[in-house]
Amino acid sequence: MSDHNDALKHGLDIAFAAVVGGAWLQLLPTVSTLLVIVWYLIRIWESETVKNMTGRPMTNQDFIDTMTLRKYREARNAERE
Repeated sequence: MSDHNDALKHGLDIAFAAVVGGAWLQLLPTVSTLLVIVWYLIRIWESETVKNMTGRPMTNQDFIDTMTLRKYREARNAERE
């Protein structure tokens, strides 16, 4: 995933956290709070940790990153031997 998309995700997370804070202070309606809760549940469900725990397949980029890291580790271990 590109840095631009990660920055957008972090910005949205901050904005939604502000919505949760506003709802907690009873400044926003309940509907917005429910939407934020759904957003966070989706983000948690799509996290790599939960994907690994549930056995769901990783995305192509995750697979590429994992294989690249594995090859790097194998090459580093081979150099040490």
